[in-house]
Amino acid sequence: MLFSKIPNIEYDVKPLRFPFSETEYVLAKNFFRKYNIDKTNFESALYFNKYTMTDADRPDLLSQKFYKTTDYDWVILLTNGIINPLFDLPIKEVDLYAFVEEKYGYPDGIHHYETLAVKNSLGEIILKEGLFVDSVFASTTHKFYNRASKSYFTKNGSEISFPVSCYEYEKKLNDERREIYILRPDFVEKFVSQFENTLEYKQSKGYIDRNTKKTGI
Repeated sequence: MLFSKIPNIEYDVKPLRFPFSETEYVLAKNFFRKYNIDKTNFESALYFNKYTMTDADRPDLLSQKFYKTTDYDWVILLTNGIINPLFDLPIKEVDLYAFVEEKYGYPDGIHHYETLAVKNSLGEIILKEGLFVDSVFASTTHKFYNRASKSYFTKNGSEISFPVSCYEYEKKLNDERREIYILRPDFVEKFVSQFENTLEYKQSKGYIDRNTKKTGI
């Protein structure tokens, strides 16, 4: 459905043999025509409902579920910034381990370490939780300043960080991809109208009609 809404462009194709001055045009879809969501209309939670995708979900099935038609699967993709469904949508849980194994070779190997929060005696955070660190940090002793006592104290890296396996890392990313936003049905027509108006060509050089433009190469 989205493919049909992308405007056309006629590319100037010069023949490689005589007559060189002859010009021919090939009609193609203009995938370089960019579209940005109007955030003034669609950034509010008023317009979206948060949804967690399951392994059984697909954009067309979600479109049917929320909009009673499969025609708006592209709306779900576009509003969530999903460019390539093969890579931007979550991997099924049953396939995830094999994906990680192919990518890293050893899914249970350490991908990185993450920090735990370190606080001083005043309860102030002096090391943030969740920072990515390496094995050197995890095996090193670290010195921190306690502002309350005006003194230093030390922590072993193994006390304030923990290893994250390749599988755990990829699973977290995959779970984040499951969290999407569904445009409320009341606003779909407005969104589609805005999308179509934005993609339409305006009167300019090479203009043929609102859906077709001619250009040279």
